[in-house]
Amino acid sequence: MPAETIEVIESNNVEVTITEANEITVIVSEGESLNITFSDSTEEVFKYNTFVATADQTVFTLRYIPRLSSQRVFRNGAYQAPNGSDYNIDSNVITFNSGLSEGEVLDVEYVKN
Repeated sequence: MPAETIEVIESNNVEVTITEANEITVIVSEGESLNITFSDSTEEVFKYNTFVATADQTVFTLRYIPRLSSQRVFRNGAYQAPNGSDYNIDSNVITFNSGLSEGEVLDVEYVKN
């Protein structure tokens, strides 16, 4: 009997499934690339924060401070250009250049600093 799925992460043509037995399945769309780094150090463990925006919300506070340039930000599944084009990050605060609409989903992946 297969292990029960405990988490599914989907973003920009990549789907990662993690089971209770710590089995990891990665599905990448044709033509896409994927880099995976494994480490014994807890420093390398990715953190995930998800937010549902209120009307015109621009500021989102992450649970931890991300390591410099480790963050990947997705707005309704679409990758957002880092620092400047779509948003800026200072400490653990992400500020978007324009307000999100009510109900938009913001997913942030990063390595804890």
